[in-house]
Amino acid sequence: MRFLSREGRSNLVSYGLRRHFYTDVYHSWLRAPWSIALGAVTALYLAVNCLFAAAYLLVGGVEHLGPRSYADAFFFSVKFARPTARVLWSEVAVVAPFEGVPSLLFRVANQRGNLVVEAQIRVILLISEKTSEGMDLRRQIDLHLRRSVSTVFALSWTVVHPLTPDSPFVTRTREQLLAGRAEIVASLTGLDDAFSQTIHSRHSWAMDEIAWNARFVDIMGTLPDGRQGVDYRRFHEVVPLERPDPGSAP
Repeated sequence: MRFLSREGRSNLVSYGLRRHFYTDVYHSWLRAPWSIALGAVTALYLAVNCLFAAAYLLVGGVEHLGPRSYADAFFFSVKFARPTARVLWSEVAVVAPFEGVPSLLFRVANQRGNLVVEAQIRVILLISEKTSEGMDLRRQIDLHLRRSVSTVFALSWTVVHPLTPDSPFVTRTREQLLAGRAEIVASLTGLDDAFSQTIHSRHSWAMDEIAWNARFVDIMGTLPDGRQGVDYRRFHEVVPLERPDPGSAP
C-alpha cells in the first residue's frame, strides 16, 4: 500500500477530526500560501493602526494636527510606530585592569540578529554633592571611554572607562561615592539597519552593583566548525581576580 501518491500527496484519509485555524495557528500559518500570509500581516497592521487612531480621537485627537480627523490620527499612528531596541546590559559592572590600566567595565549586547549602525554610548556618573556655596545638587559627571562609537554593533561590546587621575572614581573615595548615592548611567543610541530609524536603550548601576577586583567570564570561543561563537548564558558572570589590582578599591 502506498502512503503517498506519485504527486507527493497523502493516500491516507482521516475522519472524525475537527480542525480549525484557531486551534493550530502556527501550523496553519506555515502551510498557508504566501499571498494569504502577506494579506493577513497587512490586515493586522491596518487593524491595529485603526484601533490606535480611534483611541486618539476618543481622548481628544492628536495635538497640533488641526481639526479632529480620523485620517490624520491614522497616519500619525502609522508614523508613530517605531522599532524598539532589544539591548542586553550586564547586571553588574566590574573594576579590573584593562590593557594594563585599572578600568571600569560593563557589557552590552544586541539581542536581535540585525545590525545597529553607528552605535554610540554615553556614560555619566550621578552623585549628590554640595557646591562651594553649600547648595545640594545631583551632579552629572561625564565618564571618558576608550571607545564610545561602534561602527557596526552586532554581537557584544565591552565598554571601558579608564580610571585615570581625573576619573571621579579616583578623585573621590569609595565612602564619598556611597555617601553621595553615586550611580552609573549609560545610554546607547544607534541606527537600526533594517528600518533606518534611531533606537535607544538605557541602563544604570548603583554602587553595590559594581564588582571590584573582578573580571567578566570570557564568552567568546571557537566552534567545532571554526566559526566564532558567543555564549550569552554566561554574559553576566564575573570571577575574582587572581591578583587584585593594587590601584583598585577593596
